[in-house]
Amino acid sequence: TFFELRADDINLYAPGNFTGTIDKDATVTIGGKFTSTITGDVTSTMLAKLTSTVMGISVFSYAAAVTISIAGALKETFANWTASAKQINISAKKASISDSDGKTLHVP
Repeated sequence: TFFELRADDINLYAPGNFTGTIDKDATVTIGGKFTSTITGDVTSTMLAKLTSTVMGISVFSYAAAVTISIAGALKETFANWTASAKQINISAKKASISDSDGKTLHVP
């Protein structure tokens, strides 16, 4: 295991697990590209509101079936969005999808 501070870079390596705890807020600003490769499962639990803003074009590609389950209402607004998958399943009590002009799109 190592944690290296080298000139303008920080490098770390752990052959085992990496665990961190932050008791208050955390802010990360990335001035360039961010790449993440995860070879195992990903689980994310949010206990409060999630707000996500993408200022550029969003492209999502899925190699397997995608299932999204939402306990409350789902509202999505897209100006330019592309998603491709073999199968996408979305379930919600109420769902709404609209374009950038606010026109509701058909949800079968």
